[in-house]
Amino acid sequence: MPIISIVGRKATSVRVVIGIIYALLILGSITVLYPFVLMLSISLCSAVDVKELRVVPEYVYRDDALFLKYVNDRYGYFQNMVFKEGTNIDNLNDAYRTEFLAYEKVALDVEAIDPESPQTRARVADWIAFKEQLPSKYFQRAFERQAARFYHTRLAELFDNDVAKLNRSYLQQYEDFSNVILPYEDPMVRSWEPTDTPRWQHWQDLRDQLPHSYRIVISSDARYAKFLKNKYLSLDKLNDAHGTRHHTAMAFTLSPTAPAKGPPRDDWETFVRKKLPFRYLELTGGDTEFATHLKKMYGTIKRLNQAYASNFRSFDQPELSPTEPESAIQRRDWQQFVSKVVPLEYLRLDSPEARYHQFLKVQYGTIDDLNRAYGTSMTGFAEARPPVLEYDYLTFDDRKARIRFDFLTRNYTYIIKFMITRGRAFFNTMVIIAGTIIGQLLFGPLCAYALSRYRLRYTNKILLFMLATMAFPAEIAMIPAFLLLKQLDMLNTYWALILPHLVNGYYIFLLKGFFDSIPRELFETADLEGASELRIFWSIVVPLSTPILAVIALWAFTFSYGSFMWAFVVCQNPKLWTLMVFIYQLQMFNPEYLVMAALTIASIPPLIVFILAQRVIMKGIVIPVMK
Repeated sequence: MPIISIVGRKATSVRVVIGIIYALLILGSITVLYPFVLMLSISLCSAVDVKELRVVPEYVYRDDALFLKYVNDRYGYFQNMVFKEGTNIDNLNDAYRTEFLAYEKVALDVEAIDPESPQTRARVADWIAFKEQLPSKYFQRAFERQAARFYHTRLAELFDNDVAKLNRSYLQQYEDFSNVILPYEDPMVRSWEPTDTPRWQHWQDLRDQLPHSYRIVISSDARYAKFLKNKYLSLDKLNDAHGTRHHTAMAFTLSPTAPAKGPPRDDWETFVRKKLPFRYLELTGGDTEFATHLKKMYGTIKRLNQAYASNFRSFDQPELSPTEPESAIQRRDWQQFVSKVVPLEYLRLDSPEARYHQFLKVQYGTIDDLNRAYGTSMTGFAEARPPVLEYDYLTFDDRKARIRFDFLTRNYTYIIKFMITRGRAFFNTMVIIAGTIIGQLLFGPLCAYALSRYRLRYTNKILLFMLATMAFPAEIAMIPAFLLLKQLDMLNTYWALILPHLVNGYYIFLLKGFFDSIPRELFETADLEGASELRIFWSIVVPLSTPILAVIALWAFTFSYGSFMWAFVVCQNPKLWTLMVFIYQLQMFNPEYLVMAALTIASIPPLIVFILAQRVIMKGIVIPVMK
């Protein structure tokens, strides 16, 4: 019988009350769903938008937000010995000649770019052709995650999918090819040099195969502009010293040869001699000065021959290499000569910008032909700026849908691959769930049946003892249970995870109450028919108890699936980690959006189980009330 009759529901006041109740229920459901939806939203983010905390990430429906994520993905990896995603704004500023402080403040003028313009297409096509013929020392890798995937695939092919063969070559102990970290590289740092190891040599061969979209052309102009900015601190002072009227320090460029005189020449000399990596310099003369330099360093020709393993008769005989020598000793002498001795007129930059200008000159011949193709009015090839932003935007615009789909799925793809290749967390969790559910459905009902079927004088005392186990936190029982399992030599086994949870006192108490509600006449009839206790239990009690057994199975599933502390304590072996321990370890070394993706994946099995078992659960709630 309903609390409010059908006639009573027609009253205005009753309808208002019902409306308020429904509003409160809807509000309550929102408070339950909102954290899950927010977790799902964060799992679709990356470093550039994870702090926005939007229910629907902007890049899903806004192309400008998607492009910002794209350039962050391309440039935003921290090139250092410690890999960190999404913190490096320097690569983007170098590429676009901008001065943004963080990705949250990036505002790129992409509306002025017309992807269908023939001039834009011509500039980008030339830039692609230039990048494809550019030697590898002039670029660093982009899209770190995709480059790593490319690297691991090629490594697997190189070593015939045998990680043991790779370990012997690299003197390492990798468990999988995906564990190999990309070699560190930062070509614009003067002190950085490629290492002479098999790992680097393999990477050097593979990086030459990277497609043009995975290459960031190094900008010596950007590094020079930063050097000037740090030296003068004020743009006005910088313009006064160089006689320019630039609106930003990033507009300054580094000429291939030394300026004639004044502060520009002094700044050029300081930067080239002290800051610019030697690999981007070449000499056009200075043999006499080099002979004098060697004589000053070694004193006698005998000491020079010992160092060079040569048979020179005079200091005039060693040939001055136009670029860095390969020999370590000769390279050291060459670098010292360039840094301190060689006259500026013999120094020339072999920078990517200089090569780009030469490439355009060969391609078009005259500046007029270049201006007609590009729709510009430049007076010389040196004014041509690399169309990096246009290239990035056209590359983005041509495969926008694929990029959006990649951002929507990449975190989940990474987590699933991580789970498969590193440990057996999901399999271990399923084994523990199966063992716990079977134990709870086997031992608990038998115990409860015995207490309900036979009226023992001490039944209440047994139940009180079982309920007393709920009066203390579970952590208190962990210590004796751990010590007992240690004495039985069961640590780091499945038994350690399953045995302590085979029986639950509260479940027995609940089942005993349910069994008491079964009519006694059914048991008496079965006794008259000669049925055994096991037959009575299996044929009468179990079918009538399906709803409550389903509820207990669901509770056992939820407990064993979400168990973390116990699994973390008794199983230190990573091969026996459960899903929750795996996620805990994952969050220690990965950003929050990957952790949220892992939690979202982990929440799917309980959700599926609840949806499939909800009818049985409702019966478990309704039937005891009806009885």
